[in-house]
Amino acid sequence: MPISPQDKGQIINPYSPQRKHIMAVRRKKVSDLYLQGYRKNEIAKECNVSEKTVGNDLKFLHDTWKKQQIDNIDEVKIRELAKLDELEKKCAEKFKACTKPTSGARFLEEWRKILERRSKLLGLDAAEKHIVAGAIATVSKEQNDAAFKAAQKASGMKIVKITPRKITHKTEEAVE
Repeated sequence: MPISPQDKGQIINPYSPQRKHIMAVRRKKVSDLYLQGYRKNEIAKECNVSEKTVGNDLKFLHDTWKKQQIDNIDEVKIRELAKLDELEKKCAEKFKACTKPTSGARFLEEWRKILERRSKLLGLDAAEKHIVAGAIATVSKEQNDAAFKAAQKASGMKIVKITPRKITHKTEEAVE
């Protein structure tokens, strides 16, 4: 390993590219040793720096790893939301094309599952839902509002009332 200017007793400008390179190389080594199970004092001895420096490097690495995970989670959420959007469109099209109330009810149940999945994915479910005999037993105001909006968007009709067993449109037609 080449001798750094610090080892020669030279002072390096903390903002210089050379300093940034030295820090990046050291942090890579700290990361490797940390992931191998080394303790902070062992890493400090191995890298010829203080434990405080290793602690600062580990904090930087943890923050970086956390940000990468958050970015990855956001990417996964975006992909999953796009899939749910596509499923919701197909479900709405099939619901509109239904001529039998029983078929419509099946698509509404699928639609409800899509809405539920989207709410969970976005973290909108504050309280756990209780499913009883295929119907929602308790629904928060936010969930009810989301169901109204989704039902109106997909059906293109003004929704007046949603109950566990039916949706009533503005024309007062009920789909059971």
